[in-house]
Amino acid sequence: MYTTTAQDSSTARPRRYPTDTTDAEWALIEPLLPTPACETSSGGHPEQHPRRDVVDAIRYVIDNGCKWRGLPADFPPWQTVSGFYNRCSRDNVVLALRDSPREQIRTRAGRHHQPSAGIIDSQSVRAAETAGRDTRGYDAGKKVNGRKRHITTDTLGLLLGVCVTGAHVTDRRGAELLLRYLRTTQQRLSLLRADAGYAGRLITWADTALGITLHIVRKITGQIGSQALPRRWVVERTLSWITQARRTVRDYERLPAHSETVINWAAITLMTRQLTHQPRSKTATQLPDRRATARSRARAGSSGLLRAAGWRTPPRSSGRVRTSSVTVTPSLKWLRRIIRSDAWLPASTSVMIRAAPAANSAWQHASTNRLATPLPCADGASAIHSR
Repeated sequence: MYTTTAQDSSTARPRRYPTDTTDAEWALIEPLLPTPACETSSGGHPEQHPRRDVVDAIRYVIDNGCKWRGLPADFPPWQTVSGFYNRCSRDNVVLALRDSPREQIRTRAGRHHQPSAGIIDSQSVRAAETAGRDTRGYDAGKKVNGRKRHITTDTLGLLLGVCVTGAHVTDRRGAELLLRYLRTTQQRLSLLRADAGYAGRLITWADTALGITLHIVRKITGQIGSQALPRRWVVERTLSWITQARRTVRDYERLPAHSETVINWAAITLMTRQLTHQPRSKTATQLPDRRATARSRARAGSSGLLRAAGWRTPPRSSGRVRTSSVTVTPSLKWLRRIIRSDAWLPASTSVMIRAAPAANSAWQHASTNRLATPLPCADGASAIHSR
């Protein structure tokens, strides 16, 4: 749990939740928030609650999926938080909060702040009873009664735009709505990668009407099951990131526009955290040999399993041994347990089984269904070379 209790002038409550903004995140968010009403020409009452606490409450709702009325008592009143949330959505402040961190991340990565290529995909999610019947639909392909999210990301997986429709809307129709919006906000965008669901007349329309080339990334020949495809996996990862916020797992919003705001807030949290994260310097001493690490893990796993089974390992000989060998005396119970394991010893390890005839027969019976082959020994025991 986030237990830091330090406070400053921007907040009236201690930092105790994982969703609370850090000082670095607040420095990014605060300049983009709308001007307080009391400072505008129309005038208004001064704000009674720190804005940082209000933003923390919004992030808490998005990440934990609770109702507005279910906010913890240390946050400002839910009416204040909900009202500020609606104001940010109405004044397009959410879009500025989403676009500014993305542009900074791209600039820090040595790229242009506006992308020239992206990836588009859709996701069907179930809708709660609070979603209006006229704004939802049934996706017959995925058997989902709810809404469909059409999103576009850049090649880094950062959100460019989102459009929420009923689940019955086809990918091509949703992409048409989303591409019209992207054409007004992303002037450099000229290439989009998509799956086969976007093939057809959409490719011609996007090229002639918007000047955007749609490249269809098809499945690998002979592919069975799910597999990460070049470039397309980036948008799938972004959808996975977004659904880590519990408010986005199911669509609880009454209107599709409200759902788009929720997704944007989830993306804002992801990007501000990524932008303020301080990566550790990767030196030679901090990067161990991967092969050596894998070997040590294999040895630790096999020896730990042997010790758990109650097997005795003799001391090592003084000379160099080309292949490892272990002499064990297992019980029948633990022998059956080890046999069922798929990777209980490294491939270079040979095991000398010295047990009762019942244990040997159990091993030989089980080894007929595996790749292990029992070999006779001089003293009547069996030596089984693991796979």
